[in-house]
Amino acid sequence: MTAYQASHFVPAVLQQLRALTFTDFEVIVVDDGSTDDTVALLRVGAELDERIRVIEQFPNAGAGAARRAGFSAATGEFVWNIDMDDEWPPDALETLASASEGVDLVFAPAWRRSPDGAVRLMPSPDLSALSGAREVLTMMLSGAITGHLWNKFVRRSLLTPDVYTDARIHSDLVMVARLSARLQAVRAVDRPVYTYVENPGSNIRSSKPRGDALDDVALSVAESVAFAAPELIDSSLYARFFARAIVLSRLRDAVRGDYSPDERRTRYRSARAAVRPAHIFALLRTRDVKNTGLLLIAWATPPVFRRLMAR
Repeated sequence: MTAYQASHFVPAVLQQLRALTFTDFEVIVVDDGSTDDTVALLRVGAELDERIRVIEQFPNAGAGAARRAGFSAATGEFVWNIDMDDEWPPDALETLASASEGVDLVFAPAWRRSPDGAVRLMPSPDLSALSGAREVLTMMLSGAITGHLWNKFVRRSLLTPDVYTDARIHSDLVMVARLSARLQAVRAVDRPVYTYVENPGSNIRSSKPRGDALDDVALSVAESVAFAAPELIDSSLYARFFARAIVLSRLRDAVRGDYSPDERRTRYRSARAAVRPAHIFALLRTRDVKNTGLLLIAWATPPVFRRLMAR
């Protein structure tokens, strides 16, 4: 786990860890420069439970660097990355561990709870279609497998230095792409093991500038796909992924990011110029009405897109 200004969540996290039915584990928490009581509370938890180790990283270096520190310190056969402000059932780790024999990675379904309390099941792979790297990358590009780490149980030997990223945002997606490109054997379970809690102050809703990080994400995903399944680079599947994950994200970032007015305009023009007919057609083929509409509005009527993003 990584932690930053998370003192409010520590008691519940410790309680959830103690409730896990699978007990042969270590907990590595990397505090990323917190200035509140996060570290103090975690150290109390570590004194009461010898399985918990606390690593202090100062100053704040971002989630990517914190995960690098945590994964590098891990000693178990498998690694499960979880977030301080999320939830998981008591049998989550047992479910993942029981499916890990002979595979590199275990996928699991997860729930997502929005700030208004609505809960929905996030995409999870079709068990019959899951095999090696090409199939996993195909499903990641299609959105059947999400670019998150917390619903994936990873064999630690796969976490070589070239898999890590120090990206401050979207580090999950980069690592999932890099891991997917080298998988030999994978398995999926059908039982949800995690609830991602979308808090109002979470990174996904942040106004932090992320345009440069998106460029790095685009490059990393392209390299992973070119390595394991180069034929997908020119496919409509890749065009759809690029339209949703990169082009639209760049446009949103240009509107929502904490930029100066001049830089905001420059970034929007650059993102808008990257829109290609192939992106539109790829979204239309899959009847992705919402994202097709957003992309067309962003390209044709920027003022309307800005108003939509301001909501």
